[in-house]
Amino acid sequence: MCSSDLLDVLNQRLLQFDEYFAEHDAASLPVLPFLPVINEVFRAAHSIKGSSGMLGLRNVNSLTHKMENLLDGVRAERTPLTPTMVEIFFRAVDQLEGMFHRLRDGLGSEPTEEENEFVEWLDGVGKSTLEASTARTPASAAALGRTPAAAAVL
Repeated sequence: MCSSDLLDVLNQRLLQFDEYFAEHDAASLPVLPFLPVINEVFRAAHSIKGSSGMLGLRNVNSLTHKMENLLDGVRAERTPLTPTMVEIFFRAVDQLEGMFHRLRDGLGSEPTEEENEFVEWLDGVGKSTLEASTARTPASAAALGRTPAAAAVL
């Protein structure tokens, strides 16, 4: 599969998640029934990451690595797949598409400031969701130096 095919897979599967939320009044997607689709999204991101690593495309590699981390949390049920998280993945795919368009147009592979900022932001999303998953009880919130109310906001 080429990069455009993998991006199509990502977009199509994310649309499936989006459609689920449009049809159901749910705070998050149930992982087990959607695990094959979540795994397909993970594999597409993983394939892009692997190829970009071999080609030295640091910006693509870094972004897909952050996506993989978030998707791994979803697969392990540490991170709920919410409508907001689906929107974050759509934004990540938009960034990837922009990176690939620049490459196709011969504009180089060096990350733009916007790409670097997005990858940093996405990394922060991953870290905050990891912290939130460990801060589900007042005891763990206190261990992280948070009050239970602050942990609930995450």
